[in-house]
Amino acid sequence: MRSVLLHKTGIPVRVPASDRYAVCKLVIATLRHRDRRGQIMRDSDIHEAGVLFEALASRRRQHDVLDAWMEAWGRGPKWQTALVHGRALLLPEHRHLLHDMMSKATSETGDHLEDIGFICTAPDIPYGRAR
Repeated sequence: MRSVLLHKTGIPVRVPASDRYAVCKLVIATLRHRDRRGQIMRDSDIHEAGVLFEALASRRRQHDVLDAWMEAWGRGPKWQTALVHGRALLLPEHRHLLHDMMSKATSETGDHLEDIGFICTAPDIPYGRAR
């Protein structure tokens, strides 16, 4: 998306859409190496995703998050597994928030949570089943 870098009169730049970036961060977190540096980066990815979900929820952008999630989900089983595992890494409050956002959005669109990896109604259960 287009934005402006705040410097003098402004510099036009393109930045990733925050909804897509948050979803992407969940996937990237699952791809990190299991060494110490990879764990630090994974924790950073998960933290960034959680903060972005908070910001998107405060602006009532659950439909944007749903669209980004569904696009990633549609990329196939490897992405689906990464999304489910990435979501499980979120802090409980962020996992609840994401679940609530997706629940609201799907109730308005007629989509079903279980079709996109949210197979249970309790967000405390971290893992869904990838299809």
